[in-house]
Amino acid sequence: MPKPTRRWRVLNPSHFSYFWGSLALLWASTVAYFSLLPVEELPDVFRSFTDLLLHAGAYFGLSFALSMSAKRKVSVSWGRLAAGFLFGVFLEIIQPMWSVSRHFSLFDVSANSVGIFLGTMIALFVKKRIFNPF
Repeated sequence: MPKPTRRWRVLNPSHFSYFWGSLALLWASTVAYFSLLPVEELPDVFRSFTDLLLHAGAYFGLSFALSMSAKRKVSVSWGRLAAGFLFGVFLEIIQPMWSVSRHFSLFDVSANSVGIFLGTMIALFVKKRIFNPF
């Protein structure tokens, strides 16, 4: 009996979509928790960075995970981008209601947008290199 030949398996992004979707949900929960926490109760490590850098980094991670969870190989998921942006705006709006020491800031929304843009672009680059290497 002939020995079966091995074929190269092609990586498909849909195989990893549940992992990245779960990671995005966990990350969004973490961002919401720290966004609604009073400033006085934030860990000291967050106080050592500028606020705008923290916003950009948090939404970079969120949009990266959301973009990686898309089942399409290489394309921008505008719905996921809009969801990340609206999530950030929603958190900025409810911050003053949730905590006295928090307030709405357009600079924070802008930093969120920069993080969302960069996270999406890096995710597209990674997906292109991993799932379409040639």
